[in-house]
Amino acid sequence: MQQDITQAGLTRADVRECLLNLLSRGRGRPYSGFDKTMSSDKRPGTMMDVYNRRFKGKLWYIKIVINYDRPDGGMQVVVTSFKEK
Repeated sequence: MQQDITQAGLTRADVRECLLNLLSRGRGRPYSGFDKTMSSDKRPGTMMDVYNRRFKGKLWYIKIVINYDRPDGGMQVVVTSFKEK
């Protein structure tokens, strides 16, 4: 994935900014660009959220796994796909 985002001209900071914007809701609106939730073929029982989001003038296909079970009460986001659509 790192190679894909680097070739697209994005930095890790860009990806982080996109994800923070993606997962922030405002005024009761749903997550921006949410498409669907799907199960993982490689990890049975793992659910992934898929987003189609415009960022820096391009449309991106973003697939993430959100872990809410952290001991510190926070959440962990694992990006499984971030590619230009």
